[in-house]
Amino acid sequence: MTAPQVLGVPSEGKENFLKGCALGPAWIRWGFQSIEDWSAWQEAPVPPFVDRGDLPMDVESDSGAARVGKIREALTSMGDEPLLLLGGDHLVTYPAVRRALKFHPDLVVVHLDAHLDARDRYLGERWSHATVMRRLREHLPAERLFSIGIRSRAVEEEVDWTVLSGASAEVRLRALEGPVYLTLDVDVLDPAFFPAVSNAEPGGVSVDTVISWISALRGKLVGADLVEVNPVAAGGSVAFAAVAGVLLRELLVAFS
Repeated sequence: MTAPQVLGVPSEGKENFLKGCALGPAWIRWGFQSIEDWSAWQEAPVPPFVDRGDLPMDVESDSGAARVGKIREALTSMGDEPLLLLGGDHLVTYPAVRRALKFHPDLVVVHLDAHLDARDRYLGERWSHATVMRRLREHLPAERLFSIGIRSRAVEEEVDWTVLSGASAEVRLRALEGPVYLTLDVDVLDPAFFPAVSNAEPGGVSVDTVISWISALRGKLVGADLVEVNPVAAGGSVAFAAVAGVLLRELLVAFS
């Protein structure tokens, strides 16, 4: 497979509960640089990849629609190489999946998250981290969309796609056939393991569990993202960066 491209998207909406996700790409890279390049979970090294740096984004004034437009425009110049985005808030997933669908019309999207992100609007905004999966459903049939780790939902979030429990997720993921796009919102983790999120939800899963889900998709990925890392919420600790770095490593290995 062609070497995956890594691109930081320091983007977040004005409606985000706790600002700071725009700092995510820098901290993910810092954590990645502090860990070893061998995965004990997948028993493989980090494969060759190309770091394309960060997109310039105006996190203060851009609307959600404007941010989506800027990201989509930037991605058009990248060809059909496998792509791994570092967010930024969860809205960055939308243009990345739309790009992947262009090259892989039969794409399956796997969504790891504490939240469904399936509102039609959030605080009046149609393009938001809280609406991103609803927007993607407009381009994907329900049978090609899977959400895992959900433990919080708004009353209006009725969905027709599959929402898997943690117990059945790994078996179902191993049975999936590619191509797959994996979007990993770090608040799927229990905040005891990963406090650096804008919208913490108690009762999440462990790092081991998330890596088992990533490993189940090894060799099937054509795109992925790691989003909602918020250093502002870490309370001064930097341990979260090592976790984020490990997740980046495991995602890269899963492309091989």
